[in-house]
Amino acid sequence: MIRELFIPSVIKGARYFSQKVLGITLEENCATGALINKSPKSSTVEKVFYEKSEENSYDQKSGWNPKAFAGPISKIIKSAEKFDQLIIAIPSSIVVFKELELPFY
Repeated sequence: MIRELFIPSVIKGARYFSQKVLGITLEENCATGALINKSPKSSTVEKVFYEKSEENSYDQKSGWNPKAFAGPISKIIKSAEKFDQLIIAIPSSIVVFKELELPFY
């Protein structure tokens, strides 16, 4: 957000602005997400998302298939309302051995 260029949202551990954060975790055959509203006094989970991968995300010969996660990530991002920050947790086995293509515009 543009205001974070001039005033950080967290100073000495205290949050000054409300912020919506979308967190996505990639698992073997699915992607899960949570939309969290972080305010100065509390954090609230607003929505939880679960999208199963239509393709097989892991193969014994070739390993992880990064294209299998494109659909679930896109669906979660589209079904979430506005958010200020996006955090994706990716298993180390994907990052170390394969290229990951993320479907961002």
